[in-house]
Amino acid sequence: MMIYILNYIKMYKNGDIILVKFPFSNLENFKLRPALIIWDYKNDYIILAISSNGKNWINYEVDNKDLSAWELLIKSFIKINKITSIEKSIIYSKIATTEKNFLKKVKEKFIDKIL
Repeated sequence: MMIYILNYIKMYKNGDIILVKFPFSNLENFKLRPALIIWDYKNDYIILAISSNGKNWINYEVDNKDLSAWELLIKSFIKINKITSIEKSIIYSKIATTEKNFLKKVKEKFIDKIL
């Protein structure tokens, strides 16, 4: 309940890396993982999962220079093909903010590979 109240007053924006329960494809299970907000609208966000698994051709590597006020402990990748919509109330916390140019590159890869 406390997380819900705190998140209700927090504002998240495009380019923020958040910690969230990210659903699996079957929508029955989830994994607590970081995710990148690529679009926000009122209380909903479109997010991409972040993982240390870079085996997929559609991933986009995250480098420490792409982040402000945070450093990665392990090599991580934006999973361009793992996209979902969530509401603000299920976000646990903000982890970092990406540089504007990085978000632009991720969106370009998303458009190129998905759309």
